[in-house]
Amino acid sequence: MLLGNDVIIALQLIIKLAGKLESPTPKQIASTSFFAGLYYMMGETAGLRGRNPELEPAVHKDAAGLVQSPSPEIMPILRQTAFLARLTYQPTPTDVQRILQHGLPGSILIQAELFESSESPSYILVCKPGSDSGVKEAFLVIRGTSNPADVLIDINAEGVEVSLPGGAGGMAHKGMLTAAQWLEQEMGPALVQLYTKGYKVNIIGHSLGGGIAVLLTALMRPKISTVKCYGFGTPACVDENLMLSLIDCVYSVVNRDS
Repeated sequence: MLLGNDVIIALQLIIKLAGKLESPTPKQIASTSFFAGLYYMMGETAGLRGRNPELEPAVHKDAAGLVQSPSPEIMPILRQTAFLARLTYQPTPTDVQRILQHGLPGSILIQAELFESSESPSYILVCKPGSDSGVKEAFLVIRGTSNPADVLIDINAEGVEVSLPGGAGGMAHKGMLTAAQWLEQEMGPALVQLYTKGYKVNIIGHSLGGGIAVLLTALMRPKISTVKCYGFGTPACVDENLMLSLIDCVYSVVNRDS
């Protein structure tokens, strides 16, 4: 979560990087190169791990000095969910449907909403009807930062209190929580209906979408007890109290470490 000086540094870096463009347009500011540069500059300017890349694997080393690998059981799931996370960056629902049929045969694109709003995150809903194993799955996949409107969600980084049914509560990233609450109203009833019909419900996101996915999972868990969340490059979006209440249903993948 960005708090205090971190927000100021992030805004200064956005302005600095944008200033290197001649008459920057929204398309230029939202380009992959822009955000890659911003990430690099934040790592070099303010991130201890950015200045010392060896610190990242060191955090995950066990007593024997080895970095633990994800279990063989989770790897096929992560490959599938990572593929779905990439789909949200396609320019049109038609492109999503075309690539989906090649990468996840037998799946169906139920809904695709690609917004440019600071309150409405872009997402797709994919269902995979029961195969020979009888497992039916539904995937709500939330896109990461892709346009200036998404940046407004990112930088709305004030910490706010959130209380969940059952007594769990803590602090959350305000912009991501607002987006998750919007998605709960928009897609929550559909997810509950799929759950009651025997579907295994999964919520997936990358980057900004990963943070929204975590918070949406927290909101939906009282209604869907078996919901799972898979986040890739998930930003810090909850405090320790909320994290502990989600530790058994959220998988966060960062720099190849699960």
